[in-house]
Amino acid sequence: MGGVGQGVVAVDYPGRGAAPQRHLADLRIGPGCGEVEVGGCQGAGKFMGRDELTREAVRDWVGDFEVGKGRAYADGPAVSGGVRAGDILRASVKGTRHRPYRVTVRLASGTVAGAECSCPVGYNGRCKHVAAVLLGYTEEPARFVDLPDCDANLRGRSREELVALVKQLIRRAPELEPLLAAPIPGFPGTSPPTPDVYCRQAREVIRGVNPHNDWAEVEIAQGLTEILHTAAEFSAVADDLAAGAVYQGVADAVSEAGLGRGRLGVVFAAIPEPHRAALAQRMGLGEPPPAPPF
Repeated sequence: MGGVGQGVVAVDYPGRGAAPQRHLADLRIGPGCGEVEVGGCQGAGKFMGRDELTREAVRDWVGDFEVGKGRAYADGPAVSGGVRAGDILRASVKGTRHRPYRVTVRLASGTVAGAECSCPVGYNGRCKHVAAVLLGYTEEPARFVDLPDCDANLRGRSREELVALVKQLIRRAPELEPLLAAPIPGFPGTSPPTPDVYCRQAREVIRGVNPHNDWAEVEIAQGLTEILHTAAEFSAVADDLAAGAVYQGVADAVSEAGLGRGRLGVVFAAIPEPHRAALAQRMGLGEPPPAPPF
């Protein structure tokens, strides 16, 4: 089994270890604080105080090999939605799956103190997507919006502003509109949620993953885990009936997908507890199926 990050368990497959490191000549960090020279062209990013990145910070964290792979992502439109909140960077990176990967980086004293990515190999925070975000921020910090406190920002808006903001988000990401049919944990609705709402969401996750992708089962598990987190949110406000509806809906979708015991075992291995046991119970499996040996 691999590492754990934000409720996602990465499954290690033999033969897919860390890529070998090699020297990359097209990343040269200049003598000034945070100056970066790429391919002979000096970038404009100079950082002082909390914004300063040391000359070897990017390379020291991800290594030359991942910097090389992340270069094309950083230079193109793949990195989007960049936000800086204090010493935390967040951004989305378009990879090989239909949904972008989410990257979070923690900075400290001019170095990278930690990172994680939602891609299958990003649990240790040293993948090409993290490299792309670091390169994008180091070379063009203006791509990252300064948003110190998201919760405070939302609380400070009027009801009308929030409605307008949600509409704007749906215009830009229409696939989010079905979420309006789902109840929000902690806010009682006119009727209790039914499993159908979450079954539809889980079906979309499973259908949206390319079954021929080597990491298909892990990507399915990540998408299902996002839905299952809603069950935990319902449980946190003592709404066990709603939490059960989430688990049942996801269980129904997984059961009808016909993944087969081997693939199902890999999916379950990548779903964190307590969701794993609860989902197995709802599917009538007794215990989660084991992942097959590789």
